[in-house]
Amino acid sequence: MTNGPQWMVDPTASRRPLVSFVIIGRNDDYMGDYLYRLGTSVSFLADSAERAGVSDAVEVLIVDWASAQALANHVPFGPAARRMTTFYQVAPEVAGSRDGQVRWLPSCAVNVGVRRARGEFIFFTDSDCLWSESALAALGRLLRGEITLPVPIADLFCYVRRYQVPWATVQRRPHLGEWRRLAALLAAGLSPERLGISCLGGFSGGQLMHRDRWFEVRGYDESLDRPWGWHDNDLMLRVSQQHPWLDVSSDGLFGLHMEHWPDADGRRARDASTVNPMVIRNVAATNGPDWGLGEQMIPTAECVSEASSAPGFGCGVPLSGRTAQPLGEGWEPGAEAADFVSRIGAEGESPRTAFEQLATVASIVLRDLPRSFYSFGSPSPGVLLTVLKACPAAELFLVNPWPEGVSDRLLVHPGELARFLEVRCHFRGWARIVQGSPATALERISRSGVGEPLIELAWIGLDTPLDRVRALVDYLAPGGVALCPVEGDPAAALERVRELAPGCVTQLLGRSGLVAFTRPL
Repeated sequence: MTNGPQWMVDPTASRRPLVSFVIIGRNDDYMGDYLYRLGTSVSFLADSAERAGVSDAVEVLIVDWASAQALANHVPFGPAARRMTTFYQVAPEVAGSRDGQVRWLPSCAVNVGVRRARGEFIFFTDSDCLWSESALAALGRLLRGEITLPVPIADLFCYVRRYQVPWATVQRRPHLGEWRRLAALLAAGLSPERLGISCLGGFSGGQLMHRDRWFEVRGYDESLDRPWGWHDNDLMLRVSQQHPWLDVSSDGLFGLHMEHWPDADGRRARDASTVNPMVIRNVAATNGPDWGLGEQMIPTAECVSEASSAPGFGCGVPLSGRTAQPLGEGWEPGAEAADFVSRIGAEGESPRTAFEQLATVASIVLRDLPRSFYSFGSPSPGVLLTVLKACPAAELFLVNPWPEGVSDRLLVHPGELARFLEVRCHFRGWARIVQGSPATALERISRSGVGEPLIELAWIGLDTPLDRVRALVDYLAPGGVALCPVEGDPAAALERVRELAPGCVTQLLGRSGLVAFTRPL
């Protein structure tokens, strides 16, 4: 190893794991739902390692920084994560020994884990990143030298991209199986974060290097002792003065990051006193020999929480089922929904959809953030924009959007739809177009779906026969809502839908001209 106290000499150096994942955190509900994020991230990682056949080559270290209630006692882990993970518990008195107060010191916390990692390679990553089976398989091949690189992997600073999974998807708390399904689907639409900053090493899924590189520079600069900014940039700038860096994402190693609360502007406007200065260090190592609390004996713990990450498909946060309750004739969508429609400009899309209908769609979408949206018949750009601006990574099914024959002259033809989804909606999800007989569309989707194709929100266009409603009922998720715009007598349309949707709660939504039917929870 490197110079340090005798207790830190590793007698198992000849039996090192190939890679140590280092994660830092504390039990303070950071950004909301922190225990879910951490438990899901590590459980997903451990399951992926087992599926990829590399579990014996991986260890996970979690540095618990001064938690009042230890993470090991509360985080929900799956069985593989329990076997693979060790917690290093930095007590509040130890965390405060540096300057007399207990503060969040991420640079020191990272170094605590790096200093004690046994792996030949060390990968510091976020506590809410998801690493798939294919990513772990790629990581194993990369570190074993089975992927040809222009320089030896042991000399390299590996930049690892992360792709943002929108908060609307994350907040539904997908189970582990659901995340595995989503990871496969979302690869089609997610974009890497902040491409231009890769040369500074920021906004990545983590920093991956051989342990010798980490110890050569003595980890993160602990003089950068504010919570935010520049830690990762400084590390890369120092390492890359002596060693090359490469983005290894093209070799299959990249992570999916669970986006935080959607207050991006507020996060960027952090108190300046909490942000590190962009200090340039023209030396390789900035810390003293005690970096990473090297002189301290940090106790370890295994996960003893009784909570477990939920296996299987589905989500922990169900739909509200609000439209399964009588809303009354005087119901209105509310100011928030109307403001949302106005802000995104959905009313101006052509062909036009009535503002009241768009506001009603927004009211349902903003409350439930549905994961799947089915549009039957000619696409309504206004409805699509309303749904996808709120749920950018939704699973989108377009059923018979175009009549048979040449579609070039249609207002929303295939090319225009693709442009609209990309440019106007900034769509980051997964879409499927289903043409052919409307009578068998849902059966064909079910037979060829990726997972169970439950409908959480549906729009039945005016050019779609109402008798399609009968088939749709069987595919509605509990709390799922289908919306039917009506022409002519609303009362007659309401009765017709009630006949076609037995077992559902069916009602007119105020003066919107929409009939909604909902499967009760």
